Amino acid sequence: MNSINQGQLVEIEYEGQQLKAIVIDPNGLGNGQATIGLGFRMGKEYLGISEQAMSKRVTTIDGIKCLKLPSGKFLRVTTILASDGNEYKVIEFGDWSELAQDFLKEAVQGKSKLSPSVQTKMIEFLAWFAVKGLYATSYAKLKGAYTESDDNALTQSLTKANEQLIADNEILKLQYDRKCSEVDQLLYRLDAIEETNSNSGTDWRHWELEQNSINF
Repeated sequence: MNSINQGQLVEIEYEGQQLKAIVIDPNGLGNGQATIGLGFRMGKEYLGISEQAMSKRVTTIDGIKCLKLPSGKFLRVTTILASDGNEYKVIEFGDWSELAQDFLKEAVQGKSKLSPSVQTKMIEFLAWFAVKGLYATSYAKLKGAYTESDDNALTQSLTKANEQLIADNEILKLQYDRKCSEVDQLLYRLDAIEETNSNSGTDWRHWELEQNSINF
């Protein structure tokens, strides 16, 4: 078994991009069970929160660095010299999920100024986080292990499904826009006919609707 060391970098594919995770404590969850997290620099790319904005929330309590969430909760921040020679402020994986949930809850209650795009990023992050975790647990129960090949196959499947969902939404949007355009053109034509024939004594608007078959 390969040894695990603090500061060791782990490349993880996330939504088609490479995410750089960092080992916080090789035995943080038990013997050989490492705690792993993400540096503040990953916040902008995956949650829409800049490293600078997160750093402003860091405070020291009894000698321990913590990040204060909008709700008033605190998350532990560990400063680690990673294997690439760079120093990172790191939050454990589970705490990143807690961070995203806290910000979203504040937004729902109208207490946050997060933009819709940032909120969307957080929702996507949590959704991916949950799906992979559930699959990993299920595979471990069914097969006795969750292997690297399982993870790679799952990542490819989820990425493909996400791309298909985006494509389907684009098609639906185009169809909706086209129907709206057809309705606008119909109403414009009816208004013109009605104005032209307003003194004829004939309900031309009704006649035009009866004569033209429009499929919505």
